[in-house]
Amino acid sequence: QHLIDAFRAIDCVKIYGPGAGQPRVSTLSINIGELPADQVGAMLDADHAVCVRPGLHCAPDVHELLGTVSQNGAVRFAPGYFTDKEDLQQAVEAVRSIVED
Repeated sequence: QHLIDAFRAIDCVKIYGPGAGQPRVSTLSINIGELPADQVGAMLDADHAVCVRPGLHCAPDVHELLGTVSQNGAVRFAPGYFTDKEDLQQAVEAVRSIVED
């Protein structure tokens, strides 16, 4: 929920998945403006040491429905049991930095 709330507060970030109050898993997909997902993924990795999975995620029909094919899919964050608040904040700051550039 921390990522969702933080990403909602950043202009240009589009969050995909169930709406507020709906059940969901911890996996979260986003796009930043019109930037290609693979470019965002490379920037998060190389410039911010944040590991994500950009792309179509073996679901091209879903991306066709979402309208994200033109951006090469979406950027998927997958926090797990050992992901702490510091890790989440690093991801949020990285996305904010990309938006501001």
